[in-house]
Amino acid sequence: MNRKDTCILLFTRTPEEEAQHKILSPFSNTNLSLIKSLFNRTVDLVEKSGLPFVIFSEEKQQGDNFGERIAHALQEVFEKGYRSVIVLGGDCPSLKKRDLIKSLKFIEQGKNVLGGTPGGGVYLMAIQKENFDAHILSNFSWETPFIFNELFSFLSEKKSSLQLLRELQDINHQEGLWQLLGKYHQMVFRQLKNLLESTFCFSALCFSLQKIKYNTFLLRGPPAA
Repeated sequence: MNRKDTCILLFTRTPEEEAQHKILSPFSNTNLSLIKSLFNRTVDLVEKSGLPFVIFSEEKQQGDNFGERIAHALQEVFEKGYRSVIVLGGDCPSLKKRDLIKSLKFIEQGKNVLGGTPGGGVYLMAIQKENFDAHILSNFSWETPFIFNELFSFLSEKKSSLQLLRELQDINHQEGLWQLLGKYHQMVFRQLKNLLESTFCFSALCFSLQKIKYNTFLLRGPPAA
């Protein structure tokens, strides 16, 4: 398969719209800056992959729910002549270029690819055109903890074998950001620090994370007797 046969579909909302639905910081300016940083990092990663790509933000999305919108986006990309599509969101800061390279390698072998998150979601899905079914995909439980298992079952039944990528943490809320920092410690902390310093929101982010940690501590019950 020629690399030009594969397209990356970045399925997301614009940072301004995303900030209305996703709260990563109690400070609105910091929240928007953080979401913009995650979005820009993902776009930069996609551009450096060397693969063709399209961005489907809310202006281009069509459908009454998430399933219909993502199925329509995939349908439109396949109608452009691509034989496989890699679908990404914009909220996985641990995603690396090597993950995209691995995905492309498996796609060139005729496989479908799935990358899951600890909460049962997905941060990457690569699907061959012959395995695409808009009706089935539109009726899956998107944006729930069940979507990984549903996609896994669906893609495992296809003639094209399914390849799993490493599990990565995405960020959908303040607690998710704290969990990511706790899991990957200094490595991700340095990455986020570098990412945010240019937006002048690093200090405010640290304050909000400390607030989350403090509130979590207050909610803990007493130790067992």
